Amino acid sequence: MRRGLAALILLVLTWVSSVAQAADPREDALALSKQALEAYLAGNFPQSASLYSQAYRTWPGEPLYLYNAARSAERAGQGAEAERMYQEYLDRAPPGQPELAKARFHLSELRAAHKPPVPVREMPRRPAPEDKQPHGSARATAGTVLLVAGGVAVIGGGIVLAMAASDQSTLNGRLGLTDGAGHITGISQGEAAFQQNSINSREYAGWAVLGAGVVAGSVGAILLATAPAAHVGLTPWPSGRGASLAGRF
Repeated sequence: MRRGLAALILLVLTWVSSVAQAADPREDALALSKQALEAYLAGNFPQSASLYSQAYRTWPGEPLYLYNAARSAERAGQGAEAERMYQEYLDRAPPGQPELAKARFHLSELRAAHKPPVPVREMPRRPAPEDKQPHGSARATAGTVLLVAGGVAVIGGGIVLAMAASDQSTLNGRLGLTDGAGHITGISQGEAAFQQNSINSREYAGWAVLGAGVVAGSVGAILLATAPAAHVGLTPWPSGRGASLAGRF
């Protein structure tokens, strides 16, 4: 009788332990996050956003899932959903997480992109007397500075983008190293996610610098073209591989 009761108690304890392990939401959330990372690295951003959202709903104790879901939604073109999840992450994440600053940056970018432009009302301008009109030298000088600065910014942004593309290629190569069971052996999941976030940040910075350079160069070219007292010439090099910009102010 005692042996039978002991066996019954052991059986019940084993069943309770197996049920507790199967019902652990953290394990389910971790499995979902692994699938979400694989989808993100494969470029399937909508599926990655959905899986990270499921992981967060399964285990809300890890707000990083919510940030990753917002990042994936943003790259999938789901701007409104990404805004909502970035804001929820900022409301729920504990202080000190490094992704807080990134979330604020991405959220401000999304909101700025959706903000309607403010119409500018042009006021009538009276022509200045001939002896008080500004000389073209100041405008031409500013145009030259902007043109040169814009060119430097374009080159710098291109270098940053090229380095990010090279790092992305290296990361993809490490992700391609798998064992016989198909598991990634070239890099850990955490390191892959960290490197991918770093590459994404540099891509944003590179495009921002490149865009600023294009705008500055365009403004500089307009100033040079409209400077009344400036004489600017573009002289091709004898080798045919470049040109010299010469100005007389």
